[in-house]
Order: sequence, then structure tokens, then C-alpha cells
Amino acid sequence: MSVDDTYPEYHAEDYYLYHDKSLHSALVIEKRLELEETEECITLESEWEQIFHASHYLLKLKERALAGDLKAFSFRSLTWQLFLGVLPGDIGSFLDAANANRDRYDILKSNYVVDPHVLETSMSLSVNNPLSQEEDSPWAQFFQDTELRQEIMQDISRTYPGEIMFEQPEIRNMMLNILFIYSRENTDVSYKQVLQSTLYSFLMFTLLHSTAS
Repeated sequence: MSVDDTYPEYHAEDYYLYHDKSLHSALVIEKRLELEETEECITLESEWEQIFHASHYLLKLKERALAGDLKAFSFRSLTWQLFLGVLPGDIGSFLDAANANRDRYDILKSNYVVDPHVLETSMSLSVNNPLSQEEDSPWAQFFQDTELRQEIMQDISRTYPGEIMFEQPEIRNMMLNILFIYSRENTDVSYKQVLQSTLYSFLMFTLLHSTAS
């Protein structure tokens, strides 16, 4: 006689889950987490509707910021993107603007993060070689960039040691590329040590809020 015959109200797998305490506890925890995730999504959606679909929402956000009322706001990092002009005021344009910013970053990265070992160029070997003294040699710029990247990475490695998040190679490499590209794009400023601390604050804030949301 099968379990299904003895306990017709259960399927076999339901019976074993119900009578095995450890499996039953795991099932309860899983269901509870699913419920909490659903409730969190509903809460986030309600908060989004309440804030971003209100008239003059940006003005109201600025008033909340000045009053120090954004500490527990789920969309705080997005709000600062609005304040800094990274995103437009039109909610319907958020995604297009974000994609455009990502595309621009990719272009800047391809322009500045260049390895002459694999660079395809029609330059003569008298110019395109590691020993060339020509100013327009890609190797001259490469050696300058290497020194700059080493300086930046040295500062990054000293940034808040012990922070597990910023000991991850992918995070450090992201910081390196951002600071390097900024320095190349803004030659009047170039790289200053304070920039890595500023970027650290932005990344810590953004990554933690995106994880929490």
C-alpha cells in the first residue's frame, strides 16, 4: 500500500515534508521568505507610486533632503542621481538616460583604456614602438597611463582597509577605471588623492542601497 493510498489527502512528497520536522521547518522558512519578498516588493512599489508619481515630486524630494528625511528612503541613490543631473526630471526618460550614460562610459573606456600591444594602427614602426620618443606614439601615452593607473590603484588599496566589499578585485578594478577615465577626460584636474575617497563614498552608498532595494 502506498503513502497516497494510506493518506489520500496528501501526495507522497507532501506527506514526507509534513512528517519530517527538518524538511517541514525548511519549507516554512522558504514560504516565509517568499512572503517577505512579496511584501517588500509591494512596499517598494507603493513608495515609488507615492513619491515619483506625485506632482512636483523633485521639489518635494529636495525639501525632504534639506530636512534630513531621506535616510530611510528606499530610492535614495536614485534621488541623488536626479539631484546631480545624472538622470532627467522626466520619469519616463530614466531608462533611456541611464542607457545613454552607460554607452558614453563604454566609449570613454574604449578611447582611454588602450593597450598598444593589440592596437591596430597604420603608424610606422619608427613611431609605434616602445622605444619611440615621438609625442604621438601610442606607447608614450601607454607608459604615462600605466604610471597614473599605478598611482590610483595604490590609493585605492589604502582606502578603508578591512572593508570586505572594497577588497573585491572587480570593485577595485571598477574604481580604477572610473578614476582613470575621469583623470584623462579632465586633464585640468587630472587625478587627486581626494577623488578616490569621494568615489568610495558614492559607491558605498549606491551599492549598499541597490543591494538593500
